[in-house]
Amino acid sequence: MTPNARRRLRAPVIAAAVAALSSAAYQEAAAARDRRRFPAPGRLVDIGDRKVHLLDAGHGTPTVVIVPALGDSVLTWIRTLRALASETHACVYDRAGIGWSDPPARGRRTVGDTARELRALLDGAGIEPPVVLVGHSIGGVIARRFATRYPDMVAGIVLIDSSHENQSRRHGVHGFPYGRSSYYRRALKRQLRILGARRLAAALGLLRGLDADTDREVLAEHAAAYRAILLSTRQRRV
Repeated sequence: MTPNARRRLRAPVIAAAVAALSSAAYQEAAAARDRRRFPAPGRLVDIGDRKVHLLDAGHGTPTVVIVPALGDSVLTWIRTLRALASETHACVYDRAGIGWSDPPARGRRTVGDTARELRALLDGAGIEPPVVLVGHSIGGVIARRFATRYPDMVAGIVLIDSSHENQSRRHGVHGFPYGRSSYYRRALKRQLRILGARRLAAALGLLRGLDADTDREVLAEHAAAYRAILLSTRQRRV
C-alpha cells in the first residue's frame, strides 16, 4: 500500500473515531444531567453492597410485590400500584441497573441472584412476609424462583404473561423468542444508545416509536423521566 493510499484510509478512520468519542461524551453528559433532573420517586434501600429503588404505597397485608418485566422500571407500574394501594400495601422495584437502582457487580448474573436480591430488598425495607408476588414476563421466573427458595415468605403468586425457565433453550439466542435477527437488532440498538446516536435521534424528533411507547406505558407526569431511562446506558438485562 502506497503512503497516499494509507493516508486516504487513515482519514475516515480518524474521523469515525472522533465522531464516536464525541457521541459517547454527549451521551454521558446528557445521562448525568438526567440523573440530576429526575430524582428517585421512591426510596433507596440498602441491600448490603448497593442500593435498590423501591416505590410503595397503601397500607394493609399481605403486601403485593410487583416484579417487573425485562428492562421495565417502576414508572410503568404506577397506575397499578395506585389501584392496589386502595386495598392493601403494594410495592414495585427497579432491579439492579434499571431505573434508579445501582448496577450489579460485573460478571454473569442468574435468576437465583435476582431472587436473593429481592429477599435482601424486602428485609432491608422492613416488609413483613408473607407477600403476594406479581411477576410480569421475566419477573414471573424470578417470582417462581423466589417462592421455591423462600416458600414461607410467599402467600401467593400472580403471573402476567410470564416467561419460562427453559425459554432460552426453546427459542435460541439468550432467550429472545424472535430469533437471532431480533437479538442482533437489539444489540445494535444498545450500542447506538451507548454512543449517543439514539439519544440524538430522539432529540431531533426522529424516534416516533419512543413517543408512542412513552404515551402508552406511563402517566404524563412521568413521561420525561421514562424517556430518560430508556435513553440511559445503565439498563441491564436482568
